[in-house]
Amino acid sequence: KEQEIYNNEEIKLLFEALQNEEEPFKTMVYVSFYTGARRGEVLGLRWQDIDFDNKEISVSKSIYYKGGVAHIKGTKTESGERKVFLPDVLADKLTKGKAEEYLFSVDGTKPLAYSTFERKWKKYKEEVGLNITAHQLRHTYATILFEAEIDAKDAQYLLGHSDISVTRNIYTHIRKNHLEQTGEKLNRYIS
Repeated sequence: KEQEIYNNEEIKLLFEALQNEEEPFKTMVYVSFYTGARRGEVLGLRWQDIDFDNKEISVSKSIYYKGGVAHIKGTKTESGERKVFLPDVLADKLTKGKAEEYLFSVDGTKPLAYSTFERKWKKYKEEVGLNITAHQLRHTYATILFEAEIDAKDAQYLLGHSDISVTRNIYTHIRKNHLEQTGEKLNRYIS
């Protein structure tokens, strides 16, 4: 399914809307945006998964909801288990907690409840004015990888794709969108 790619103005709106959000939701959006991890992978993170010294986040589990109750499982695919880069801009937004505590939880002992996530996400979408999904943050991360000229094979690892063709399909879509924007810029300049 083709995902919407956000431009720089829309990304600015995403971050501006976060100023009105509370923790841990605010940081959850930052982690999603700056790591490209899937929603369940982000919700499953514990502080022991964050390695500030080596600038890595270990993605090894995922949260899914059944009947509104959070359950832990492995990542979507075997290649989903990975270490993703912890950019400085994200590290600066994280405050250290106890190793066994969840990053995104009311009390640290259990993952964020589904109803809490949904309520906060709905409020966030209204604040931003875009019908954004958590998966679109992942797709935006893939766009950033492309624009930073990260090789498709490296992007495959960072995104946890089991098949390079999935990554290449995303990159192809981004290239097409990028070329259309380039054409529009050229057209404006020539006019």
